[in-house]
Amino acid sequence: GSLSMVAPNLTTDLIRLVVKFGATMLSDPTSIYFLIPPLCPTDSAIYRYSAKSPDGLVLTGVTNTNWEDCISCIDFDTSRATALTCGENVFAIGMRSGNITLYNQTTFQAERTFQHLEPVKVLKFDNSCRRFASAGWKTIKLWDRTGSQIWSQCLASPCIAVAFDIKHVVGVSKASYVTFWDVVDGAVKSDHFYRYQEPDDVDSNAPQRAPLAAAFSRNLEILALGYRSQYVCLWDLGN
Repeated sequence: GSLSMVAPNLTTDLIRLVVKFGATMLSDPTSIYFLIPPLCPTDSAIYRYSAKSPDGLVLTGVTNTNWEDCISCIDFDTSRATALTCGENVFAIGMRSGNITLYNQTTFQAERTFQHLEPVKVLKFDNSCRRFASAGWKTIKLWDRTGSQIWSQCLASPCIAVAFDIKHVVGVSKASYVTFWDVVDGAVKSDHFYRYQEPDDVDSNAPQRAPLAAAFSRNLEILALGYRSQYVCLWDLGN
């Protein structure tokens, strides 16, 4: 009958329901019967089949007819987002104002705010998501998610990428240096220069170029440096 007519559209609805109302359904499973259907778009299958229950919630003025692509929206007021990183059930956004805000990945609610004291260019969580690094034009800092700053170090050149291993925070600078900072106190353990090279340039005669992007392999053994309109250079950090 009527259910067989809307069943093909329920696949789309189920995906959207999990994204928009997943936390609510976990805390109160019965909400799927009476509270959630009236909040769905009027052309969705779940709304047409369930929203008009006599025991359900009644809303007036609903204008959304279809599911939106936007799941959530965060208003930054007068500031501008300049960096983003994701972790286990958390993501962090760094601002031009220097603010760094941690958000719950399920509810999108702000959990805690930090201040880097300059525009934030790079953010990165460690593997445990208990700490994260922030880098701006002049400083790199390591934070504990509970709210405390572990250490801060000055930068000779801005970082374009940051990564973690067990003992170090690793940063790549615009000046082509890869620096290893001790994760405990921020002491510099290694600082190595990686010059741009052409494929056949065994004598390193190519002019020095500033990398625009950098990426590490998962185990931090390989580093890729990308340049504007030039080759990507791969480096073995183990050697």
